[in-house]
Amino acid sequence: SGYVYGLYQASLLVASGSCESVLVCAGDVLTRYVNPLDKSNRTVFGDAGSATLVEKGDNDIAFSIMTDGSGAEHLMIPAGGCRYPKDENSEMVSVRKDGNMRSDEDLFMNGLEIMNFSLREVPRTVESLLSCKGWDKSEVTLFGFHQANKFMLDYLRKILKVPKESVPIAMGETGNTSAASIPTMLAQEVKRLSEENRLQKTVLCGFGVGLSCTAAALDLSRTKIWEPI
Repeated sequence: SGYVYGLYQASLLVASGSCESVLVCAGDVLTRYVNPLDKSNRTVFGDAGSATLVEKGDNDIAFSIMTDGSGAEHLMIPAGGCRYPKDENSEMVSVRKDGNMRSDEDLFMNGLEIMNFSLREVPRTVESLLSCKGWDKSEVTLFGFHQANKFMLDYLRKILKVPKESVPIAMGETGNTSAASIPTMLAQEVKRLSEENRLQKTVLCGFGVGLSCTAAALDLSRTKIWEPI
């Protein structure tokens, strides 16, 4: 959700006149926090970074944002903050309830709970956004979802009943790059999306840690998007 949250904060600053432009930097190096012995997560995540310049334009951006903190324990790194500082106990690697090896300083993700949350809240958030913007789903040319995994995106597409070609899946070479997954997908797919005129009515939607879900409806047709470096 971090990328769309960043766009939201940047848009507020620009719309209010506080800033003429805002550079939103989103990225992470989650592979450093996944234990090599954790079979459930070590093949899921990748590292990436992105930079998006937000400036005043001719078209409004609509946002829909929700957070449910009751699910925070399902996606977190338990140790390392003030509540649970790192110590000799937090770095001990052991077999956990799910059968995987990790320490409290490693990333933990309950995949089933994240899946349930996403399949429940993403459609609601997107529907709320479209209602606010006054768009029908059939008008949307691109649904740019957080690139969690192919199975989840296929399932979301079926729930929302939108065409396959409007939901890019582009994590095959990068994995789940967390907050950078949406801009990474746009960078990877920009040539095709531009040729097919799929950037005019765009919905971007991120979901995950929090647990949270954020979505934005915007026009990217005049936005310069570079291919990945």
